[in-house]
Amino acid sequence: MNVLPHRISISLGFFCVLPTLLLGTFGTQEVDRDEFFRRMEARAMSLSEKMAGLSGTEPIKLITPKKESSAPILPERQAPQQYYNALPGPPEPELEPEMEPDIESNRTVPPSVVYEEPEASYYEIKPTSEELKGAFHLRPFVALQAPAKTDYSEFGKYSLTGKAGFSVGFVGSRRIGNWTGNLRFGYLTSEYSGEVFNQPSSGELELLSLSAQLGHSLAISENLSLESSIGIGYGSRTNDVSIIILGQSDYYSSSDSSVTFDLGLGLEYKYSETFSAFLGYRLMGVSDNGPYDRMTLHLFELGLGANF
Repeated sequence: MNVLPHRISISLGFFCVLPTLLLGTFGTQEVDRDEFFRRMEARAMSLSEKMAGLSGTEPIKLITPKKESSAPILPERQAPQQYYNALPGPPEPELEPEMEPDIESNRTVPPSVVYEEPEASYYEIKPTSEELKGAFHLRPFVALQAPAKTDYSEFGKYSLTGKAGFSVGFVGSRRIGNWTGNLRFGYLTSEYSGEVFNQPSSGELELLSLSAQLGHSLAISENLSLESSIGIGYGSRTNDVSIIILGQSDYYSSSDSSVTFDLGLGLEYKYSETFSAFLGYRLMGVSDNGPYDRMTLHLFELGLGANF
């Protein structure tokens, strides 16, 4: 017996009868959705059992969905070793870039580094005094002369004690690099006193001098420099002495040309673009004048000059 055509005919009959059964079951009655599907399920099971009895097959089994649990799903508990293994490990050391050989110099440099040849060494050239201050300099000055003795030998040899004197003058300079050529003019006067013929005596010295000097300037900073000079010149020296004999004053005077020499050392400070101040010491020698012996003078100078 051929079973397949028989099953097809039963299935077609089932689907043809199903609408009639549904209409007969529910009619026009209004039910909710859950009740509607429950009745359909019961009716389908009833028809399945009837059709199974007619065809000799197993009835259709209803598939019931599994109910979802409302309890929260907890994560699976892990062993302590698993937590430890999940921790991040120590950072991996950065690999140094491979060194590439430098063919020209046989050096090995990283590929990301550009080799630069070292700069050539050089010597710093400091500016000269002429460049810092100017080529020409004019400085008036005043000086304090330390007391110096005067030896008088007209009627024997007598030593007269000098007093502090003073000097004024000016210096004109031409700078060439750190060297200077100076022309110095000065006037000096001082007094002295003592005994001649065992009689009180007093006198005065006057000196006009003009000298040429060679100097050098050593820069300590941009504004401060150490100045030194040596010079020789011509002078007109005048000495006089007044001797009191038997209540009367006898006056003796002598004037003569003299040769002078000097050594100077001082500091010059440039306090503006044009002007500078000078403080220095000068050792000055003056040749003899008739009965008056040569002299050595110590001068302390202060000057204000202009650079141009």
